[in-house]
Amino acid sequence: MKGFLFARLARIRACLRNLFGRERVDRDLDRELNTHLDLLVEQKIANGMSPQEARRAARLEFGDVAYVEDYVRDVRVGVRGERVGQCLGHGVRFVAGAPGFAAGAVLVLGLGIGVNTAMFTLIDGSVLRALPVEQPDRLARLYRGGGSQRGWSHPVWREIRRGAGRFDGALSWSHDMFDLAGVGQSRFVSGIWVSGGFFDVLGVPAVRGRVLTDADDRRGCGAAGPVAVISHRLWRGRFEGAPDVVGRSVPLDGVPFTVVGVTPPEFFGPTVGRAFDVAVPHGCEPLLRGRRSALDNRWAAGLRIMVRLRPEQSLAAGTAAVRALQPSIRDATMPDFVNAASREGYLREPLLLLPAGTPAASATWGRYGTSMLVLMALAGLALVIMCANVATVLLARGVARRREFSLRAALGATPGRIARQVLAEGVILSAGGGALGVLVGQWITGLIVRGLSTWSDVVFLDVSRDWRVVGFVVAVSAAAAVLFGAAPAWRAARAEPRTALAGRGPCAAAGRLGLDRGIIVVQVALALVVVVTAGLLVRTWTALVDRDVGFDRERVLLATPHGFRQRYPDDADRLRLYTRIRESVGEVAGVEAVAVSFPTPASGDHWTVTLDSGDAPGLPASGREVDVGVVSPGWFATYGVPLLRGRDFADADVAAPPLAIVNDAFVRRFLPGGSDPIGRTITLPLGPEKFGRNHRRIIGVAGDATYSTLRDPLRPTAYLFLGQEGMMGLGWGIVRIHRTPGFEFLTVGVRAAAGSPAALTRGVDRAIRDVDAGIRIDVRTLEAQVDGILVEERLTAVVSALFGGLALLLAAVGLYGVTLLALRRQRVEIGIRLALGATRGRVLGGAMLRVGALVGAGIAVGGLAALAVGRSLDTLLYGLQPRDPTTLAVAAGVLALAGVGAGLAAALPAVRMDPSRVLRQG
Repeated sequence: MKGFLFARLARIRACLRNLFGRERVDRDLDRELNTHLDLLVEQKIANGMSPQEARRAARLEFGDVAYVEDYVRDVRVGVRGERVGQCLGHGVRFVAGAPGFAAGAVLVLGLGIGVNTAMFTLIDGSVLRALPVEQPDRLARLYRGGGSQRGWSHPVWREIRRGAGRFDGALSWSHDMFDLAGVGQSRFVSGIWVSGGFFDVLGVPAVRGRVLTDADDRRGCGAAGPVAVISHRLWRGRFEGAPDVVGRSVPLDGVPFTVVGVTPPEFFGPTVGRAFDVAVPHGCEPLLRGRRSALDNRWAAGLRIMVRLRPEQSLAAGTAAVRALQPSIRDATMPDFVNAASREGYLREPLLLLPAGTPAASATWGRYGTSMLVLMALAGLALVIMCANVATVLLARGVARRREFSLRAALGATPGRIARQVLAEGVILSAGGGALGVLVGQWITGLIVRGLSTWSDVVFLDVSRDWRVVGFVVAVSAAAAVLFGAAPAWRAARAEPRTALAGRGPCAAAGRLGLDRGIIVVQVALALVVVVTAGLLVRTWTALVDRDVGFDRERVLLATPHGFRQRYPDDADRLRLYTRIRESVGEVAGVEAVAVSFPTPASGDHWTVTLDSGDAPGLPASGREVDVGVVSPGWFATYGVPLLRGRDFADADVAAPPLAIVNDAFVRRFLPGGSDPIGRTITLPLGPEKFGRNHRRIIGVAGDATYSTLRDPLRPTAYLFLGQEGMMGLGWGIVRIHRTPGFEFLTVGVRAAAGSPAALTRGVDRAIRDVDAGIRIDVRTLEAQVDGILVEERLTAVVSALFGGLALLLAAVGLYGVTLLALRRQRVEIGIRLALGATRGRVLGGAMLRVGALVGAGIAVGGLAALAVGRSLDTLLYGLQPRDPTTLAVAAGVLALAGVGAGLAAALPAVRMDPSRVLRQG
């Protein structure tokens, strides 16, 4: 096999040498032939001939030198390259001779190749690229059995670190957001809490200063104090690339940290899809989080853990090593107060190591992978439609060039040579489209990545071009050249010298459009698949946007305070601070209501507990899950959530026994039969029973509201009074899911009396800083927050709608071109029919009947294909079935109208011709 490859490479090298060094090779050939003649002459002279007789005999024996030269050139490997060069040169001249057609074809192909390149680049950046670290193939991430994405606690990490000797190292990290602002509006950057050996295990050096070490990862910070490593991006941005950045101070949530190093520009972090700006040791967390630190919290499962396998250690051996540690991890980290059932199931699933480069390790792929694949498929279909469109135009131009092809055939060109010539023209167009597609793809990729980012989740992908992207562009360009060039090349190769020059034969008879019609049917069918898919995705998005979420999304401003932990370390002091903030903001002009809560509606955060079995007899644990919110008085009025029965919380309820307000979904599931829930007591296990805070009396029933995602059904929810729960309740709930920047729990919701809530931003900011000038706030509207959790649906709907519109337009243009070409070929026939008395309406009806047959055939084929591929969209749809008949009918109707319109536009000028003029011109 190796010898074969070397032989092929040598042949290619000879081909290129003969192609680009023609004059030198010809000189070598002449010298070689003359040497052979001289040797023959010398032999003849040695046999006794005179020099003249010897030279004459040698030439007779050797033969015609010019013929030998031509023969050698024909059998040389370089002749193929020479012919390819000739074909490409002719293709360039053909394209240059039709600049309008070439520009249109390159534009269409560039757009098609560009969108495919963009989608492949996103997939490449999400899944295919290795982490920019040393030997990434030896890195493996720790998962629960089944590949669960849930993280780990610090106690678990400490046990893994104790057993790190079984590997070449272990590391851990967790994502967070740090506020770099001093006062006023917050300025968040992406951050990571890391173990001391994080950079050393990954093999990532510092380009300036040093990386973090185990000495920095001490509880309360190491001997060097609070230190941080910043990214190359932050260094170039905030510090403007200052050479003396090491040793400078950067404020993180109001606490100064000393910069000790800068990472390389290619290192974005350990998680694909998320880039970090600041890395801080785990041990410094209490400095920022105070008593809310997760270092000793066995339920705070926010860590990610990775190990580096030894050179001889397989993934299976590494998995066996972590499973050997599992009993000690379980015993050392199990909370003391859990019940028997929880104790039995705690960390029972076998631990699992997966390569760090798997899709499971990519934050972007885990969230958007299905949408990317669907959009990639739509982009591929759009490219096929574009290629079919270009093929139709080339077929039309081939009819005009049939005399040229016939002359070539008459002069001795073989069908294969003519076909290669037409394919070479396609290669030139495709190469231009590929070059344009690279630029278009880069632009579209940037738009999509920015579109995926939200206020709380900034998506980062390395979308620089690598060998895979370049290879993809080349492969797609070559495939496009074959797709749109095969049919014209096949038709051109059928040119016959005698019949074609006489105006008859296969080329002329092609007016029946057998091949053209087939291409149009394929275009219409594929266009229907794209339009139906786009329709389903757009209807899903609109259904989610129009869904009744149970709250008023248009009149609420959200403000999250930050930067006061050090001044208010006590929970009671912080609660009093929020009360003063609520009172101060309530006095701002234009404010109708103010409330404080965690979580906020449609935030993606939720706190879930399991209702006591005594309150829901007969239901399994999964059926007794209840979402919990902690709210202040006035929350329901602020967010527009109606109180159906009972009353709201009041400030005076602080001294009352623990209270709760439940939503209507809670009543329907756990209190059926129409019994009055007011006054009932429920048991919510929010923490150790010794705190005595698990039993709560219901004082009201509220309407249903959505917290996590708009796709979820309305869940049973219990609202607890913030004044009674305090920060203790939040401490237990936050371990489940939390994505709020800066790890602040409570958000101030402000309801505008009228107009846009964004107009209240300045007044709310001033009112909060009147309470404490050192507070920083993050402000957004509730509507923006809702839009943030719909980013995937919105982007998928918009991009697919663009693909659908483009497919519809191209199918109509292709149908227009084929109809126009057919009628031009039949112009004499139409003229004769009109001269013999046929009405224009009848001629138009015949043309439209053929158009309708093409559109109908395409819709029939495309409808079956759309039904077949619809099942792959099931996970992306909401409120729709993959085979939704309404969407299919509307898409087919729109495509039929577009086809009929295109057919009419092409047929009307043809039937308005003057018969006498057509007959005179022949």
